[in-house]
Amino acid sequence: MTSQAPLIRKPSGPRRLGRRAFISIAALAGGGLVVAAGTGAWRAWQLAQYRAPAGEAEASFNAWVTIDRTGRVAVSVPHQEMGQGIFSLVALLVAEELDCDPSGITARPAPLGLAYSNPLPVLDSLALKRGDDALGSVAHRSLEAVLRLAGDQMTGGSTSARNCWNAARRAGAGARAALLAAAARRWRVPAERLRTLSSRVVDPVTGQSFGFGELAADAAQEEPGRVEPKPREQYRLVGRGIRRVDSRSKTDGTARYAADVRFPGLRYASVRHAPILGETLASAGWASGAAPAGADLVRGDQWFAVVATSWWLADRYAEAVEASWAGSSTTPITSAGYIQTLRSAAERKEGREVAVRSDPPDRPATVRKTLTADYDAAFVAHQTMEPMNCTIRLDQDRCEVWIGTQVPDLVRRTVARIAGLSAAQVLVHPCLIGCGLGRRLETDLATQAVRIALALGRGVPLQVQWRREEDTRRDMYRPAAAARFEVGLGGRGEIVRLECSLSGPSVTAQYVRRQFGWPLGWMPDRSCHDGVSDVIYDLDELRVRHARIDSPLPIGFWRSVGYGVNSFFIECFIDECAHAAGDDPFQYRRRLLQKQPRALRVLEEVGRLSGWGRPVQTRRGARGGRGVAIVQSFGSIVAQAVEAEVEGTEIRVLRVVAVVDCGMAIDRGGVRAQMASAIVGGLSAALHGQIDVVGGAVRQSNFNDARVLSLRETPRIQVEMIDGSPEIGGVGEVGLPPVAPALANALFAATGKRLRRLPLRIS
Repeated sequence: MTSQAPLIRKPSGPRRLGRRAFISIAALAGGGLVVAAGTGAWRAWQLAQYRAPAGEAEASFNAWVTIDRTGRVAVSVPHQEMGQGIFSLVALLVAEELDCDPSGITARPAPLGLAYSNPLPVLDSLALKRGDDALGSVAHRSLEAVLRLAGDQMTGGSTSARNCWNAARRAGAGARAALLAAAARRWRVPAERLRTLSSRVVDPVTGQSFGFGELAADAAQEEPGRVEPKPREQYRLVGRGIRRVDSRSKTDGTARYAADVRFPGLRYASVRHAPILGETLASAGWASGAAPAGADLVRGDQWFAVVATSWWLADRYAEAVEASWAGSSTTPITSAGYIQTLRSAAERKEGREVAVRSDPPDRPATVRKTLTADYDAAFVAHQTMEPMNCTIRLDQDRCEVWIGTQVPDLVRRTVARIAGLSAAQVLVHPCLIGCGLGRRLETDLATQAVRIALALGRGVPLQVQWRREEDTRRDMYRPAAAARFEVGLGGRGEIVRLECSLSGPSVTAQYVRRQFGWPLGWMPDRSCHDGVSDVIYDLDELRVRHARIDSPLPIGFWRSVGYGVNSFFIECFIDECAHAAGDDPFQYRRRLLQKQPRALRVLEEVGRLSGWGRPVQTRRGARGGRGVAIVQSFGSIVAQAVEAEVEGTEIRVLRVVAVVDCGMAIDRGGVRAQMASAIVGGLSAALHGQIDVVGGAVRQSNFNDARVLSLRETPRIQVEMIDGSPEIGGVGEVGLPPVAPALANALFAATGKRLRRLPLRIS
């Protein structure tokens, strides 16, 4: 049964917003309760109005789903693929609802549009949390509505799955309903009696069937209205997973990154930045007095670039440039001095109180013992595997940008502003990202590329790529931080009162100031104290202070943000409390989690799998130990047990066992891969992560002195999952925070020495 009807496509892009609709939305934005109630309806309205771009042989059903004549389904994914598997996850969700063959589904980047907005990273970074109280809940929902209207498509903060979960399923369910309606219309039967199976619509009464491709043109004209997704008990794919949709292209080399873009006449730029942070370019010229053939020299404020016919030539010619730099008016930056300032602030309990938790028992215990400990952590670079690169084609009235970015909308606005164009005249092609880690939330590379393109003259296509040394020395680093803990323990070793004084900069404030020029020194920033203020344990009294001390180094979002450092601080200190109480650290945590059944289950499972209580098998002459940590972050709970051994000053990590409760593991293979990735990244930072600045110059340069975990150093990793909630939690970052404290606790078990500073060193 085939249909020869021409394939008709609904117009791509958003429909025109009429006056009445505009007034309705404006009214929603006027009152908190109304906005809160209307957010979901507005989101559904946007999805219904928008059609994903479709090719000549495709029919577009909604913002997410297109189907071609052969029945092949394509999904438009609003988040950038950077190895975390979001393309495959969205394809899985749509395939689940459509009942289509998952091997016949493809994924591609969605265009920029309101239908794809992601407010969750901003909401998660604020001190305001849904459910804190009635007013806070209303304010949270109101802000979410405003942010969805803003339309930013950020990929970050472990939010991609959470943001796509409902929208992608509803899009798939809506497309399925449209296909059923089209088939029912042709057969003149009730749609309710029809079924979908393996990319076909089937009439179980007659045995007739249509392939999705045969119905696509007609089905795309149907208006199915709001359709609810399948109930959980009907899932076939969710909770299991599918083969990654990008595995073939990444294997055969057809996957395209920004550095793979080629044009006739494409020119290449290599950049050199000021060797001292804060210095500006005073002059730059060719050492020989004359430019090499085909080379151009472009001067920026704190950098210069050499442009040539290949990147290798451009990079070689850059070595032949003589540059002089003008010093800044401030005292040269020294990272050690800044960290000492942080330590002093934490010791003096500077700053303001950011969290208080008080739930005293009916018969409060008396403090029998007190304990104080100080911790700190160094600056850390991102060190993404893919070099920083951007390809740009700037014409008189149009600009195209190919870049691996986590913020395509922000890149578009930045390029438009610098090039003197409107946002509509700038087309950003979000490319696959070969490692993001938060570094590609920045727009510095796109800014530099458009400035070089303007200097060359419009009409000259350009590709800019940084050397690894430039990336290491001009990063937006994970901020340094410090903490002081003071605890009062009862007669049985229980925590009666816990106080924490944190000090460090605000990543959010610096990021917003850098990107938008807005001073946010007054604004609360949860990331400064995440991991401590929301620690998962049941504590009678918890008080957290934070002293905000601006960083002299540029800082940015780094995988797991505040949780990565703060969880190290508090999970190590909880171990110290257990030791002071004369208790086993695993059992001590169990007692602190009696009112947290989800977390308790995760902890007990990691204890069982790791063989807690059994001796660690080590090499002859080495001392071994096992440590544990548990962290709740980004809506998920992760416990890890680390086995390590020490021989002299050498640390060897032998085994990591991780158990994650991310609510429901949509794609179990993807969860396992992300957990392993985060563990390796966390171990890299715990053992090697350190950026030293002396006299304003970053001492590290490449992987020789800014090391990452080698294959030889990588331990055996075991990951297991628990589906503990119907809610969807984040996965991309949650495996990182527990690994450093679990390792430090293992090293204490092996040596009897507390390591309270990152990176970890045995001296």
